[in-house]
Amino acid sequence: MKGKREMTILLVDDEPVIVLTIHQILLKMGYHEIIEAYTEREAIKQLESAQIDLAVLDINLKLGDEGIGLAKICLEKQIPFFFLSSYSDKRTLDNAVKTAPGAYVFKPFTESDLYSAIALTLSKISVPDNPIIFKDKGNFIKLNQADILYLKADNTYIEIHTKSKSYLQRGSIKKFLAEFDCDQLIKVNRSYAINLKHIKEINATNVSIGEIEIPISRAFKDELMEQFEK
Repeated sequence: MKGKREMTILLVDDEPVIVLTIHQILLKMGYHEIIEAYTEREAIKQLESAQIDLAVLDINLKLGDEGIGLAKICLEKQIPFFFLSSYSDKRTLDNAVKTAPGAYVFKPFTESDLYSAIALTLSKISVPDNPIIFKDKGNFIKLNQADILYLKADNTYIEIHTKSKSYLQRGSIKKFLAEFDCDQLIKVNRSYAINLKHIKEINATNVSIGEIEIPISRAFKDELMEQFEK
């Protein structure tokens, strides 16, 4: 995944004030290649001709649900995107969900809202999987990193949690991550490491993995967000 300075972000919204606000926030976050589009036609032109790495799409560009159509183009071109909208009615949300956006940000929004939306959207980009092989009760177990939800430290052991089963291994989370070159797993506090691909929701203090909420420690927060945005 590209770093911030290399990423080109397409910003689509028909309100100049909104565009300016988002543009300034993105610059503050470290993104410098930003393309602006105020109409569906301008957005389609950029999606067809430019090398876009991330799209921020307003759903309603004066005429209706133009953003939904733009999202479908993003899907065809495998461009990660998320929606920005003041609409929260069932019809709009249902249509938006069908396109599987990385996030849905309601107006008015905060800098934190955009930060989280970008992190969530980029976290869903596919990355190569390195299988993990270990011994459990005399049997050799092979797991893809994508199968692991999270790791939990338990004294001198770690719990490896998947959707269907949990395993107990002697050692530390730090040693486990280093030994198996876990590029999809990252520590969020001293006792937990989570899988970037299984994040259900993230906010300033917690991250949701499956049905559990795990606190994000200040010491690990910057690294977590940096990994999202690579």
